Amino acid sequence: MKKTDIFPSWGTTYELDNSADFFQKSSDHWREELYKRKLIVFKRVKFGRDDFVRLCSYFGKVWEFDDYVESKERISPVPINDREFSLGYISNKSSSIGMSEMPWHADIPNKPIGSFPHRSLWMVKNPNPESGITTWLNIEDIVDKLPDDLKDLASRMKVIQQNWHTEDTGIQHLDFIKTHPITGKQSLRLNYYNDPTKKITNGWIKNIVIDGEIKNNCQDYLKPFVDFVESQPEMLYGHKWDTFDIVIYDNWSFIHNRTQLKFDDKLERLFLRANIDHIPQQNWDSHKDSLRPYFDMN
Repeated sequence: MKKTDIFPSWGTTYELDNSADFFQKSSDHWREELYKRKLIVFKRVKFGRDDFVRLCSYFGKVWEFDDYVESKERISPVPINDREFSLGYISNKSSSIGMSEMPWHADIPNKPIGSFPHRSLWMVKNPNPESGITTWLNIEDIVDKLPDDLKDLASRMKVIQQNWHTEDTGIQHLDFIKTHPITGKQSLRLNYYNDPTKKITNGWIKNIVIDGEIKNNCQDYLKPFVDFVESQPEMLYGHKWDTFDIVIYDNWSFIHNRTQLKFDDKLERLFLRANIDHIPQQNWDSHKDSLRPYFDMN
């Protein structure tokens, strides 16, 4: 197993000699590694769906059917013994985004319990690895690097969040600086936002609040933060997808985007995606015990 750090403080790539090599290390090791490194790439892992779910379970609780009750994405069931796990089926043929580029965003930010789960993406088919580059922007490590004017603004800001699937529902007023429930680290609550000039009304962030005053022009207040993070090369990682790559990342720590897909739209680019709930340390051992009838959780 060859390990290469992407940056000194975050991001690691593993090249496995054999797919089974992953399971030679304990679930405790991998869980700690993900919280330490934030994003892990496994290159060209030829798993079956059962083993992909098993891998994901080493990092937390893999979503099952009932966890997708508020989601509109296509779900692919993975039955294992008497239990059924669920994976997202992410294809240009079924996605509303299709071949288009994807803007900066962070997924599942306002779930009442379990916001910002880990996400694991497994590339099953990719007609053109030179397109559809996914880039992660590190919005956690940047907090201490913000210039004084942005630090001051961040301390005075709140965001008004809404449900992405149904506008003007699930309204929440939240601090712009958020705190990770497991690591305690702070990060920016950046996300896809409303922009009346572009007729965008379904963003996760509906409005900004500064010193108690609601502002409708999110762009004026959020874009300077995005621009600053983008200006720091050590805060961006762009991944060119080979078939069977797996990327798993701590969704609290990033926003991400994707470039346009460039191939014959009759072809399919397909991910299987797992959402993985964070498990508090005090519940980790009981989580492993609950999965032993299904996986060897060492």
